[in-house]
Amino acid sequence: MAIEEQRDRFRVAVLFSGKMRTGTFCNHSFAEHVIAANPSVHFDIYAYITVDNSDSALAAQPILPWERLARETFAFERADLVSVVVEQENSRTRSLKIEMPGIYEAEVGSSRWTTNALNVARMFHGISAAENIRVMVETEQKRPVPALVMRIRPDLCLCGDLPLESALLEGSVFVPWSSNTLAFDQIAVGPPHLMARYASVFNTTLREALDSDTKHALHPEMLLRQHLSSRNIPFTSALKKTHLRAALARGSQSVAGMGMTFDDPFAKLKFDFPEQAHSMPPYSCAAYFDGGKPSSFPAAKAMPHHFSLAVQLVWCVFLVLCAVLCVSRRKTGIIILKYVGLGKRGDE
Repeated sequence: MAIEEQRDRFRVAVLFSGKMRTGTFCNHSFAEHVIAANPSVHFDIYAYITVDNSDSALAAQPILPWERLARETFAFERADLVSVVVEQENSRTRSLKIEMPGIYEAEVGSSRWTTNALNVARMFHGISAAENIRVMVETEQKRPVPALVMRIRPDLCLCGDLPLESALLEGSVFVPWSSNTLAFDQIAVGPPHLMARYASVFNTTLREALDSDTKHALHPEMLLRQHLSSRNIPFTSALKKTHLRAALARGSQSVAGMGMTFDDPFAKLKFDFPEQAHSMPPYSCAAYFDGGKPSSFPAAKAMPHHFSLAVQLVWCVFLVLCAVLCVSRRKTGIIILKYVGLGKRGDE
């Protein structure tokens, strides 16, 4: 990119944080509805991604293939891929449980809530980690400080343009929806000093909730709304020409491939807080993903073929061993087969 062209643009740092999940399906929508929709913006891309081995064809493999996939996913034209960090989810979870013992005692709250304290900690840890990476890399590499910072989860697919000029002029953090008790947490945009305070929710408000003698119910959008207020972070849900039109891509990559659905990103909030559902945005991406622009969402990058063959071979060996046990020790073999879904229910 020519130096003269970069000077005519303001800079936005994009922080992807969360599980890899279906990020390979959503990167094209980000390129179309954020990068292409903001020609006056220069984008710096950062990613802090976790991968769950239990959902992957790479279950016994090192992190490198995932890192390569992540770099391919978040490498956009007209954007600088500055940093990608990939971490195994099981390793991070062990660290969080040691670091935050209060998470075992945290009250989840209403039984209808579709969340739990550990998932809340994981999400806010990812937001904090991505922000720390941005600050560290900008300092070490003496990169220009961005005018705006955007936090977004990798599996949020956009179906409408998200212009950012009004966010630059607002001087507050943009969250697509909020109420007196809740704030939408899947994407946020704001000046870097405010987004740094936004990302501090993990080390401040969450820790305070877990350390408190009076255990509070933990819900991510409720905790984020509390954080915005207690840290005096100015925020808005109404920006001129800036409206979130998006869907969550559901599915997981495995040996069998990718099973995909596109869901309302507010679906869980509407379920958890039905009394506030009327004020949440209606889902407006169904027609788009059901056939409006299929070419915008090509098939996800396939896992390396040799990994798939290796997993299938291990599975075949396991079944052979189970068969041998069935012959030599019938009861033990049947119990094992039952737990892998091949035994009869009546053999208990």
